[in-house]
Amino acid sequence: MSILTNAVVVSVLVMSLLCLCRLNVLLSIIIAALLAGMMSPNLTLNHTQNIETNATQSVEISQDSIESKMQISQDSKLDSNLDSKNSIESNATQSVENPQDSIESKMQISKDSNLDSKENIESNSQDSIKDSKETTKSDISLLQKFTLVGQILINGMAGNLDIALSYILLGAIAVAISKTHLMTFLLAFIARTISDKKFIFILSIALISCFSQNLIPIHIAFIPILIPPLLSLMNRLKIDRRAVACALTFGLQAPYVTFGVGFGLIFHSTIRNQMDANALPVSLSQISGVMWIGGVAMLIGLLIAVFVLYAKPRSYRDIDLHEKIENAKMGHAEYATLLGIIVLFVVQILTSSLALGAFVGLVVMIVFGGVKWREIDAIMEGGLKMMAFIAFVMLVAAGYGEILRQSGEVNALIQGVSVVFGSASSLDSGGVDSIKLVTDSITLSNADSTHIASFNNIESSFTNRLVDATLMLVIGLLITMGIGTSFGTIPIIAAIYVPFGLSLGFSTEAIILLIGIAGALGDAGSPASDSTLGPTSGLNADGQHNHIYDTCIPTFIAFNIPLLIAGIIGSMIL
Repeated sequence: MSILTNAVVVSVLVMSLLCLCRLNVLLSIIIAALLAGMMSPNLTLNHTQNIETNATQSVEISQDSIESKMQISQDSKLDSNLDSKNSIESNATQSVENPQDSIESKMQISKDSNLDSKENIESNSQDSIKDSKETTKSDISLLQKFTLVGQILINGMAGNLDIALSYILLGAIAVAISKTHLMTFLLAFIARTISDKKFIFILSIALISCFSQNLIPIHIAFIPILIPPLLSLMNRLKIDRRAVACALTFGLQAPYVTFGVGFGLIFHSTIRNQMDANALPVSLSQISGVMWIGGVAMLIGLLIAVFVLYAKPRSYRDIDLHEKIENAKMGHAEYATLLGIIVLFVVQILTSSLALGAFVGLVVMIVFGGVKWREIDAIMEGGLKMMAFIAFVMLVAAGYGEILRQSGEVNALIQGVSVVFGSASSLDSGGVDSIKLVTDSITLSNADSTHIASFNNIESSFTNRLVDATLMLVIGLLITMGIGTSFGTIPIIAAIYVPFGLSLGFSTEAIILLIGIAGALGDAGSPASDSTLGPTSGLNADGQHNHIYDTCIPTFIAFNIPLLIAGIIGSMIL
């Protein structure tokens, strides 16, 4: 019963239900965060202990600084005093005693003053800690606790500021690219070269979609430009648009899951930052070293969707959308925009910062004429409209994760789950004991009974890890399906998965994989995800493609099942 009333469980369920009921995602996360903080009985105490820890660390730093300054001061004074003493002895040996006493008294006064300042810092720090303890011990009102929860939420948002800035700048670049003829040029190339090859056409759409996440990070901005003019070609080839929806979703999701470039750098950096915040430091190379498992799982899902599930011909009505495939030419603006894209790619590799890469790339586009001076405001506003919402979801999700960390409810949840699994393991041990009795009754040797007991222990451990991994991934699926963004899910599930995974004995690599795949689970298939909304916006231009039945359900089947299987198997092997 304690598990069901845990603040983490209740707040996550409330958030997911609110999102599934189509309440605004941002508001749902804020409500869940405030609910988790208000339900936590130890939030105030834990927050005060964090303040005490920070104060103690600052005192230690001050003490070290004072002691080093005292040592330097004493050394310098001793050197100068020795020089002065030698000079005095050489000039007037009869007056050595008086200057020496004066020098020693000055040294003592300086030492006493340094000690007094050190004691003052210690006493002031101790007084502040004592005041915070007295405040904690006294019962605080609901208003005070609500205010404290809000402060923790706002302070925790700082953990994703660089990610939010990257989103805004990438949105501006996407708008800038959409104002050129680059997409039209690509469209004309597709029409000329692969217009009569059904499966190559679908896989080419997947490849182009992949470029939008890593090489040319414009996210879903290309879909309304590229897809509608190709609908008549799809109708002629009798392509099932569900296969194209899977191809687009694959390209929007698999690259950032697998590669740490473009939006993948944002995704991997979010995993790294949130694991660091939960006291499990990892590197980007460690993350990319295991997340390829998720990419392979999605590739298998894509091939199954294209060649098995949705390979049969499907007919659609031909509706004139007045969308024509024009012969595009590369001009000055297109070359300048391409130069900005190349600079963006190079700078983010050199600095490991997508925000810096996007900023420098945007400046290059402006300087070399890819973006006209009078259009800068419109492009920045368009970038805000495209990406600001997801940027704020990332910020609020980081604040929610900070509340979960400071509440101590994650540890309470782990203890509750441990009790449940502890009972299960005791039953398993009882089963092992009964097996031993049976083996004794049939007069097996001691070596044989030891082998049987060892085998049953291994089998029990395997079963527990299987259940643990499955449970963790299902929780991630539930959260991501509700929120609709894998990026916004990471700060929330990392606060749960890191301590939970460590307590269950998972390795660091296994925890990375569980967090990454749990975040990706549900992004494909969620009605609120950009990975499904984007494909629908292009494929439904003529009103013949249903968002739920033709995009969400097919992508859920094609990708979430392989991801779930890969996450479970991978976490048990790593």
